[in-house]
Amino acid sequence: MAKKRMVVAAGPRARHSVPMRMPIGRCKKAKLVDEGTGRSVPCQVLRDELHWMLDYVPAGGEKAYIVEAGRGSAVNRMGVGATRQGDTVEFTVGDRPFTTYNFGKEWARPFFYPVLGPDRVQITRNYPIVRGLPGETTDHHHHKSIWVAHGDVNGVDNWSEEKNHGRQVSKRVKEALGGAVVGLVRQDIDWVSHRGAKVCGEEREIRVYATPPGERIIDLAVTFRAGRHKVKFGDTKEGGLCSIRVATSMDGTRGGTIENSYGAIGEAEA
Repeated sequence: MAKKRMVVAAGPRARHSVPMRMPIGRCKKAKLVDEGTGRSVPCQVLRDELHWMLDYVPAGGEKAYIVEAGRGSAVNRMGVGATRQGDTVEFTVGDRPFTTYNFGKEWARPFFYPVLGPDRVQITRNYPIVRGLPGETTDHHHHKSIWVAHGDVNGVDNWSEEKNHGRQVSKRVKEALGGAVVGLVRQDIDWVSHRGAKVCGEEREIRVYATPPGERIIDLAVTFRAGRHKVKFGDTKEGGLCSIRVATSMDGTRGGTIENSYGAIGEAEA
């Protein structure tokens, strides 16, 4: 493949540490060079797409790259590891642990725990996976760190863990791999009733990126398959689908702050 020039435009806002990807065709590796500095940029070819991290572009600015398929990429010592051990996948960013994805049969549904910030501080609640820690809240035992759930799927409660609750059953892990830019897990899951009857299928894709030392990103995508029957997600008080129970120290009543992308502050506004 001949060298090609690619330009990324920031638009009206500055862009910092942004995961990027573009179609590149059938090749196993590529070389990416920052045209402005001449430096080779760590990149990764994954399923016919080129992945890299955009470091910075000011508002209204542009960054140009030179792309050459079939050439080796710069080595990224801060790449992402995704190591499967039984019914878990452990993600690392650089040399630091980030999170573990748990999907064993002993759990009602898969979840991420622990979830560690760049300074290795736990940023989601430990309870109920770890119990008895001083000062932690112990309500809602189905709130397991970071998870996917919904309270009414064709009448099945796949949110709580009360009597006759639904479950999410891992059917197979199709991919679990790390790389210079992104770690990936692809998994097929069945959402079932308490009797084990399948309600719908789901394909889950998890991406963890090789961010700078002070940042972490999980990109979580879920795709539902209805099969032969209609599937209705009912209106419930829980927001779903991706849910996070932050560490107790981050609760709004204990000094934490909720702020949404529109600038609303606190639970009532947001």
